[in-house]
Amino acid sequence: MFYFIENHDSLSSKFVIDTIFKIFFFFFILIEHGIFHTSDHISITKIADINYALQIYDLKVSQVNSPSIVNDIKKILYSILENKNEENKITRSIILTNKLSYTYNYLSAVFKKATGISIENYYIEIRINEIKRLIIHSQLTIPDIAFKLNFSSSNHM
Repeated sequence: MFYFIENHDSLSSKFVIDTIFKIFFFFFILIEHGIFHTSDHISITKIADINYALQIYDLKVSQVNSPSIVNDIKKILYSILENKNEENKITRSIILTNKLSYTYNYLSAVFKKATGISIENYYIEIRINEIKRLIIHSQLTIPDIAFKLNFSSSNHM
């Protein structure tokens, strides 16, 4: 099972988490960006107890539902590709966090863990695949494709 620790951002929070998890006899492997793995399923009661102990440090544990989140990220990225007004990286990250109600660091970590590729590299791949599709299956010129996919020029494709 994979779990996420919200607001995990420093070595001091890692120390707090290590200490509290040891108190609860809970063993885990910290992956990255607050995601950790355990072979044991954590009961809802145990998560509530851990969260109670973590709340004074503004930390919280929640279960990662990666297949659903990853599919949602992919759907949103495809919709961003179709809407060229929402192109830059900052806007993409804001759109993802607003629509999915998670931090971008969390979404990035879950996506990379599940797919082996970063969100940004995945977005580049879908843009490249769209370029290929349009070159092969449309009558658009290269400059038209560049414009359609919001490249500043065809030289940047």
